[in-house]
Amino acid sequence: MKTLYTLCTLLVLSTQQTFAQTYTFNWATSFVTSWLTGVLSGNANNINSSTVNATVSISSSQGNTAFTNFGAFAAPVVSGSPFTTNLSTITSNIAIGCDFSNKSNYADIVITFNSAVKNVSFNVADIDKLAWWSSTYFDEIVVTGTNSGLAVTNPTITKLVTGSNYVTIAGNVATANTNWGEGGNSASSVADQNGTVIVNFGSTILTAITIRYRNNTASQNNPEEQSIAIGNISFERASTLPLTLTSFNGVVNNNAVQLNWTSALEENLEKYIVEKSTNATHWQTLSTVKAAVNSNSTNEYNVTDPNAAPVNYYRLKQVDVDGNYTYSQIIRIRSGTNDKTGIKLYPNPAINAATVTINSKTKLTAHIKVYNQFGTQLQHLQRQLITGSNNIPVPGIQTLPSGTYIVSVEDEAGNKIGTTSFIKQ
Repeated sequence: MKTLYTLCTLLVLSTQQTFAQTYTFNWATSFVTSWLTGVLSGNANNINSSTVNATVSISSSQGNTAFTNFGAFAAPVVSGSPFTTNLSTITSNIAIGCDFSNKSNYADIVITFNSAVKNVSFNVADIDKLAWWSSTYFDEIVVTGTNSGLAVTNPTITKLVTGSNYVTIAGNVATANTNWGEGGNSASSVADQNGTVIVNFGSTILTAITIRYRNNTASQNNPEEQSIAIGNISFERASTLPLTLTSFNGVVNNNAVQLNWTSALEENLEKYIVEKSTNATHWQTLSTVKAAVNSNSTNEYNVTDPNAAPVNYYRLKQVDVDGNYTYSQIIRIRSGTNDKTGIKLYPNPAINAATVTINSKTKLTAHIKVYNQFGTQLQHLQRQLITGSNNIPVPGIQTLPSGTYIVSVEDEAGNKIGTTSFIKQ
């Protein structure tokens, strides 16, 4: 009997279907100890009764002198801050003033949450320059997020005042307009929000935000005093899965499909409902498998679909003892083809994320290496493969410059399993 290994493509990851409440991290009221003027860190517990805690730290490549040399007002400051961060509304914010000795210096504002959050949104105000004719400084912010240390999709940044020419936006970077005769100095008052942008991470799940405050390269070498303000942060708690699902793959044996999945942690998990579809829209139950309920060890499960169609979609409905449930990723399996390609990467071209699919005939430890077009190794991942198709996310895709990259996969002995290339847009 000939075993046919086939491509499983990661399509979507759904979150637990529970009501999502929006919470507000308030700079004036959320801290355990009110933020003192000039302080560079603070802790907030049980923000807005969300059970989510956060720490805030502010640092500079220039050291504390970047803040202490700033003389316009004592910074960083929350109470009595000179800015507002919403049009027609006075809201709490933290104002950060810097006097950089060199335009290459920067300040990092890092907000770290103790548990995952989503739908994170906040305003950043006073992104401007001294005057329409000046190049003494050009405020610039770069906003990024991480989830447990791994980079996530960058936020969307938009202008609060749509028609303002004070700020230009490129991806996750907002910059004071560097063109002579355009833009200027925003008062960042109730009546003037020309220098304010809205940062929105959408449904991206993250545990930390970094706002890098710096100068655009067009500013003079020794910038003058400059400042921005960060508004209150709204967020939702990310749904917590009742388990850690480490793999979900399928192997084709003639016209039957064997589905295999592994969990590393199960907490109050009652059962898995394996669902099947031929169009990824209409689903039916294939099988129900009892879970281990509570387990800190690795658990392996498998189910066989004896009547596989030419194209099949599968997902796991993971139900806890309270009836709450989440859906796993969807995998797509073709039962009538013999795809012997060692590895593939999807999507290609890639923008913010990519998954490499490795077809393996045995269980083994794989070394996944990413190279640029000049042969420089950029990443080296070590992952355990199962027999069949393995879907492995490649971290850091969104941080790569546009260009062509090569992914090579080897076993522990250095034998090449496969090589593929992809384009980063």
